[in-house]
Amino acid sequence: MTTAAQSERHGRLKNMYLEELDRQHLNRQERMKWVRYYNNDQFTLERRRKLESVGLSPASNNMVRPIIEYLKGTERRGRVDFTVAPRKDSKEARESAQAKQELMKWLDYTNQTGFERSLATDQAFITGLGWLEVATRQDRSGPKVVSMAEDWRNMLHDSRGITMDGDDWRYLFRTKVIDLDVAKAIFPNKAAELEKVAQKGAGAHLLGDWSGTSAILGGNDTASSEASTYFVGTDLYSTRDRVMLVECWTRDPVKRTDKHIGGLVDPVSWEINCTIITADDILVESKSPYKHGKFPFVPVWCYRDIDSGLPYSPIRDLVDVQDSLNSHLMRAKFLSHVNQIWIEAGAIGDVMTLEQIEKEMRDPMGIAIFADGAIANGRVKKTEHGGDVQKMMMLAQADMDTMHRMSGVTPENRETSADSLSGKSRALKAEQGAILTTAIFDNLLRARGLEGVLTLATAEQYMLHELAVPVSGKGPARKFSTLNQWDAEQGRFVNDMAADESEFQVGEQAWKQFHAEAMYDSLMQVLGQLASSAPQVVVALLDVVFEMHPTLPNKEKVLQRVRGATGMRDEDTELTPEQQAAMQQQQQVAQAQFQAQMAQLQATIREAEAKGEKLEAEAMAKRLESLYMAAQAAQVLAANPDIARAADELAKASGFKDIGSMAGLIDPAAAPQEQTMGQPVEQAQPLPELQQADGAMAGIETAAADGVQTV
Repeated sequence: MTTAAQSERHGRLKNMYLEELDRQHLNRQERMKWVRYYNNDQFTLERRRKLESVGLSPASNNMVRPIIEYLKGTERRGRVDFTVAPRKDSKEARESAQAKQELMKWLDYTNQTGFERSLATDQAFITGLGWLEVATRQDRSGPKVVSMAEDWRNMLHDSRGITMDGDDWRYLFRTKVIDLDVAKAIFPNKAAELEKVAQKGAGAHLLGDWSGTSAILGGNDTASSEASTYFVGTDLYSTRDRVMLVECWTRDPVKRTDKHIGGLVDPVSWEINCTIITADDILVESKSPYKHGKFPFVPVWCYRDIDSGLPYSPIRDLVDVQDSLNSHLMRAKFLSHVNQIWIEAGAIGDVMTLEQIEKEMRDPMGIAIFADGAIANGRVKKTEHGGDVQKMMMLAQADMDTMHRMSGVTPENRETSADSLSGKSRALKAEQGAILTTAIFDNLLRARGLEGVLTLATAEQYMLHELAVPVSGKGPARKFSTLNQWDAEQGRFVNDMAADESEFQVGEQAWKQFHAEAMYDSLMQVLGQLASSAPQVVVALLDVVFEMHPTLPNKEKVLQRVRGATGMRDEDTELTPEQQAAMQQQQQVAQAQFQAQMAQLQATIREAEAKGEKLEAEAMAKRLESLYMAAQAAQVLAANPDIARAADELAKASGFKDIGSMAGLIDPAAAPQEQTMGQPVEQAQPLPELQQADGAMAGIETAAADGVQTV
């Protein structure tokens, strides 16, 4: 780039920086005020002097700090987990995703990223916006990829952007005030440019000619007082030579090579560039070293103003109420110590002067003497302010209740309520209060997702060397997994970070510790009720319930033991060869058990069918025997009709019921004929002797009608 082009770009970046600084001037002053209120510095020097002049002690009852501390504690107790998922359905992609997940968890532990994340979140709770930088480490003091918190006073973002994650921001600035020797070590070829803008002493001209250009930092008087408002680490009375550097990240348009443009939504392509400048020169300019195409900074928002697009914290709405609370408490304290009297001029007498009476009234052991009859006649009255003190305390309590309602951090959330409420009522009030802070933790979840995406993309780009990372166990039993390891047999890298792209997925765990534990307790009670009636359901759900607990110590080990005892497995992980073999063995055992049960069931069915056939055969035999006996009886009756009358009488005598007519069974021709004149009368045959069914079944086992006598 030519000198003229560099000068033009330097001027453009400088103007963008100063314009944005001017735009955010009032907001940044307010943010500094919120910091002071959090730190219990709620009175300016001028106000302190004014209060002391009227006898009021500038004391405050800081209700802002406990509210912010509750939010900070909730974030620390409810940190969410994450997973890395493959973007392709292949064994290699799943192996790569698993390796990246193990690597990112190791980076979190090694870099102590949880603490850095909490620092950025603390600044978001207090000032409305915190920052995390996801970068590559230039030294060898730790892993190549690192996430670090950045002070909000050093950052200046494009407030005209619409998105909260910076995808449509045109620029992002970071300011650093560092020692001159450090700057020379970083930029050894720019020693002359650095020495030209170096400053020392009071720091009135720390920003060089920028202090005269900016409407915010204009003049020597404002530069020294306002500089610390916008930049951290600016020791205004340092004797070291210092220089202010501005790191400018810009999103610049690039002409598209394709001809298809779908409207004005995305008519051009964008390129991220990084330029480091001083007040007068450009030190370095290059394209972004990161392939992810985003700014390497994660904005951690608390709230964002719809109108201005600038950040704010819950303290913004609490400042006025906090001032009212301080005023009421100071007034109540003042009135409770007031010792005033109303006195008539003639009530003093000659014993003591007015100055002596005033002195005695201020002394706790003082004795004031008045003229005779002055007290009895009401010429001297002591002013009582008990009612006014009570009113001030009631107003102060109203202010505290208002702050709780406005912030959403109620006494029930903090478990400091003294109300005699039931557990369910208290939990319901806590839930109602937590709804007001849902947007805050939703923004934190969004920032966590963006940080994970940047960290994963940076690791895929820069961590390509062979590396052993711990995956489980403690002490000597610690187990490791090797990344980017060359396998000669397979002819490829195992656990390759660059082979396949993966997707970062932030956990679904809510930032509400109290409610997560309440749901866990409720499910444990349900499992206790199901244990006697459906124990198989309890076994199937046990690992799921334990996984829901937000702060269970040694959670992974507990889940591993539970799943080992119940035979369940983690459905989000791929089966190992040992697990696959065990599962196949279990399936074979289950198949064998099923086949044995089916064989036993079939044998039972065949046995039942055989018994049924036997019973049917016996029933059929009984019916045939009865039919055979009936046929014999019918043949006997047909052959000997005279027996029928005797049989009928015997049947009636034994209680036999007639079930139908016997007509047609006996041949009418065989019936006895009436005797007529001139015919000879045949001699009647004698009746056979009655026997007890002797021979009734004779011939039943032969094909011939052996038991039936033919006529």
